[in-house]
Amino acid sequence: MQTSPYPTAPRAAPTSFWDRVRLHLENSESTMTDTGVSNPIAPAAALPGDRQFDFWLGDWDVTWGEGQKGQNHVEAILDRRVIMEQFDGRPGSPLRGMSLSVYSPALKAWRQTWVDAEGSYWSFTGGFDGTCMTLVTDDVRDGRPVQLRMVWHNLAADSLDWSWERSDDAGQTWLALWQLHYARVIARRP
Repeated sequence: MQTSPYPTAPRAAPTSFWDRVRLHLENSESTMTDTGVSNPIAPAAALPGDRQFDFWLGDWDVTWGEGQKGQNHVEAILDRRVIMEQFDGRPGSPLRGMSLSVYSPALKAWRQTWVDAEGSYWSFTGGFDGTCMTLVTDDVRDGRPVQLRMVWHNLAADSLDWSWERSDDAGQTWLALWQLHYARVIARRP
């Protein structure tokens, strides 16, 4: 391991997984391919806000409109710090997509990235107000700026409602474009 000829300032305690990995590698005499780590890196402790999306975890039957339906699978991954969604609108809609959501302690907000089979990509930011989870992003429609948002509301143990909305006036008013009802899939015993 090469050392720098310049003095280094003391480092603040690492907070992210990658900061801890980087620190381990910088302080290790082993190569990056060496897996004999004597002090394994422990998962970070849960941060305030980390569990705010837990209401959404599970398998869901999703309905909208007049009898249209699909499914959604939502799970916590990566030491329960990331929420992964896999949406399948079939047979009601050809829309299939997935999202990754993570709580940012620096922003004190949730961030979500959505991608789908139609080539859409959105990056949302928002949070939980105690009764609703709302995530918002800026977009352009017909050459004009708009805001898009998702709102999870009517949260119950085995059901919730979700709304996809657009604002053409910088968030003063919102138009509901797609409203879904979620019903938790209860595992059946054989």
